[in-house]
Amino acid sequence: VNDDNHPNDPDWDEQVWKERLVLAVFFYSTGGNQWKRSKNWMTSKDHSSWRGVGTDSSTNYVFSLNLGANDLTGPIPSEIAALTS
Repeated sequence: VNDDNHPNDPDWDEQVWKERLVLAVFFYSTGGNQWKRSKNWMTSKDHSSWRGVGTDSSTNYVFSLNLGANDLTGPIPSEIAALTS
C-alpha cells in the first residue's frame, strides 16, 4: 500500500484503495506468488505499474487485467465485481 495516499491526504481516493484491495485479494486467490509475471504486484508502487493491470489515466481506476498465460490457479474471487470499469 502506498503510504503517500491515505484519508488525510487531499488527493485520497476511496475507490482507488478499494481497487487495490480487490487486486490483492485476486493476487492471493489465484496463486500470485507463483505467477510467471508479477512485476510490482503487492508493492507500494502505484497499481497502474503492476504487470497486466490497465488503469484509466485520469481516474487511476482499473479498466483491464491482462494476465493470460501467467499460470493463475484457484478461483476468481467475487470481490472482482467491485472493479468499476
